[in-house]
Amino acid sequence: MINNIKILFISFLLTLLSICLSQTNPTHEYTTSFQFIDLIWEDDFENNHLNHWTIYDEIPDEPSNWHVRRGYLIDDSDSGTKSKIRGTHITTGDVRWRDYVITTIVSYTDDDYIGLLFRYQDKNNYYRLLMSSQMQIIRLDKVHEGEISILDSFDEEEWPECTFTITVAALKDTLTIYLNDIEFFHVQDSQFRHGKVGFFTCSNKGLFCDYLRIYKNYQLVSIHVPLKFQTGPYLQRVLNDEAVIMWRTNYPASSCVDYSLQKTAVNALESSNRTRIHEIELSDLEPGSSYYYRIRSDSITSDWYSFTTESPNDTAFSFILYGDNQTNFLTHRDIVSAFQQHTFDFIISVGDVVQRGHSSDWNTEFFNPLAPAIKYKPVYAAIGNHELNARYFYDYYSTPDSSHENYYSFSYENCFFIFIDNPINAYPDKKFYTDISPGSPQYSWLVSQLASESARTADWLIVCGHIPCYNVSHPAPYPNNMKYLVPLFEKYGVDIYFAGHNHNYQRGFANGVTYIVSGGGGGKLSERKIYTNDIITVMHRKHHYCKIDVLGKELSFTMYDIKNQALDKLQLTSRYSERNQY
Repeated sequence: MINNIKILFISFLLTLLSICLSQTNPTHEYTTSFQFIDLIWEDDFENNHLNHWTIYDEIPDEPSNWHVRRGYLIDDSDSGTKSKIRGTHITTGDVRWRDYVITTIVSYTDDDYIGLLFRYQDKNNYYRLLMSSQMQIIRLDKVHEGEISILDSFDEEEWPECTFTITVAALKDTLTIYLNDIEFFHVQDSQFRHGKVGFFTCSNKGLFCDYLRIYKNYQLVSIHVPLKFQTGPYLQRVLNDEAVIMWRTNYPASSCVDYSLQKTAVNALESSNRTRIHEIELSDLEPGSSYYYRIRSDSITSDWYSFTTESPNDTAFSFILYGDNQTNFLTHRDIVSAFQQHTFDFIISVGDVVQRGHSSDWNTEFFNPLAPAIKYKPVYAAIGNHELNARYFYDYYSTPDSSHENYYSFSYENCFFIFIDNPINAYPDKKFYTDISPGSPQYSWLVSQLASESARTADWLIVCGHIPCYNVSHPAPYPNNMKYLVPLFEKYGVDIYFAGHNHNYQRGFANGVTYIVSGGGGGKLSERKIYTNDIITVMHRKHHYCKIDVLGKELSFTMYDIKNQALDKLQLTSRYSERNQY
């Protein structure tokens, strides 16, 4: 049976891959789903309490953090040990429950271990569906008298989704496991015939359970899955007289954008190429003008949205900056809600927009929380270490230079922005990260950009990357950034270097360059100050974002916490005159 399941799963992944690469039409528009019979028990986690739930932490000095927030059961403790896969359990129900079917939706935003427990009799006797995207494990375990035996497993491909449905049918001596309605395991085992249900995490910072329902039985039904917009629309590269609009559909379809200065379909730009990842570039737009637009794919059409093109001679504008929103999409939503109280022109992310870049699902952590903003404002991103240099970064963004999309530059009004790819300076042993040392293509490109006329003639020269040059919190300092990048920033008169990676806020100044660390976009906050130096003078261990207002050669910088309280402010004057002496 397991060979058939593996063949089925590989076929499923290949289908996903072919759709994402936009090379084929969908093979079907029907799928198998469930019709559940006779509800026994449910919890939708809307009451903000854990009544009737029992927590057991396998490692006593590493407490879990099970809690309920906004309709989710959550553990974000990171407790447990991966070497022995020991973590924390939370269980509910009646140990006398016998035959039943469990269904739940989980959002699994970390890449370590999670599990669904069933026929749970006590902490040493139960069945467990175990998953780890990092370890590429999907496994059905039996824990008997504390000893683990593997009933079935799949370890050839990692699961591609962050948010998905788990269904477990434990009926008589048959255990059947479904992920997103696809059968994975079908096992005969009669060790445990009754027991409670629950969840498990180990070394995991992000398990969000949307609901849990228990039924007496189920039957499979065939349902039609209509074409729908899966992501977006969202804006990219609203620069000069151009704008790029992107979106994704669940099946390959045509691409069309209607746009006009009024909310009518005056202009249409379309592509008949059938794809899941849609990208339409509008050009010859009027400067400083507000355009309405909507997207169409085959028979489906979105609502109307709008964007404003760059003004040619106006040097007053604003942008939002933050980073490291990965793992906690609820906090990321709060950050977005907070910064939307301001007027701004675009958004910059300094990376780590998802916890695991190899997962195709960037909606859960990034696109869905940002959706209210990026329909109207473009987002530009520096690639982070958690993006893992995976192809999805290149698929989901449209950057100005297609020859190297992981590092790029653009001018916006009186500013010149340079985005670099520097995770290798924090993880030099990870060879899949892009080299930025002297002699590398990226380093040579960076020097050429810093020395360019666009950089020299800009009022503001701003560099964005993920790994900081100076920091006073975990992780440790990054000597290659200080060795390779700092001398360039000082030589060519960089005004500001924006970075993330440390999950907090830090500000410093050295030899004319302002250094900002803004890594408080949602990820679990880093440890408090553990280093000291003469550069970093301000630090806040808070979830936050930054707003930058540019007015000619003056720049106003404000850091806000998640409640929109201003915690740090800075006024800068352009280093334009210094740059032009080179």
